[in-house]
Amino acid sequence: MSKLIPAAMTDFKKIIEKNYAFVDKTRFLKVYEESGTSVSMFLRPRRFGKTMFTELLRYYYDIALREDADRLFKDRYIASHSTPLKNSYYVIKFDFSGVGSDGSTDDILEGFRDKVINGISNFLRRYPAFIRSEIRQKVSDGNLNELNNAIIGYYSDKNA
Repeated sequence: MSKLIPAAMTDFKKIIEKNYAFVDKTRFLKVYEESGTSVSMFLRPRRFGKTMFTELLRYYYDIALREDADRLFKDRYIASHSTPLKNSYYVIKFDFSGVGSDGSTDDILEGFRDKVINGISNFLRRYPAFIRSEIRQKVSDGNLNELNNAIIGYYSDKNA
C-alpha cells in the first residue's frame, strides 16, 4: 500500500501517527550529537524539511516528550541505536510563523512578542517546576491571558 506524501506538513507526531511517508533521518542524531557544536544552524532551501527535522529533534530530546518519543521512534533507526542524550533536555519551542511583516513596527514587535510569550507559556505548562510561585496558580488554572500578563510584567520589571 502506498503512503500519502505529507506536503506542507511539519508535525512529526501527526506524520508518524497517520502513517504518512517519512524519510528516516534519525541516523543523523548520533552524528549531530558527536559534532560537538554548541549552536546549530539548519540552512536549506525552502520546503527542504528544516522545520520537520527540528520537530524530530524536539521529540527526541525533550524530557516532557519521553513517552511520545518511545512510541514515535519505535520503527526508526534510532530506536535500536539510541544516544545518551535522548529525552534529556528541557526544550522550549518558538514558532514565529504568522508574524506579519506588513504592518507598523509596533504591530510587528507585538506579533513577535506574542509568539515569544506563547513559547514561554507552553514551556512553563510542560515544566511547572520552573514557574515562579506567583504565577504557578495561573498556569494550573489554564488562564493564558493572566499568564501572559504575568510574564510581560515580570520581564518589563527586569528591563526597567
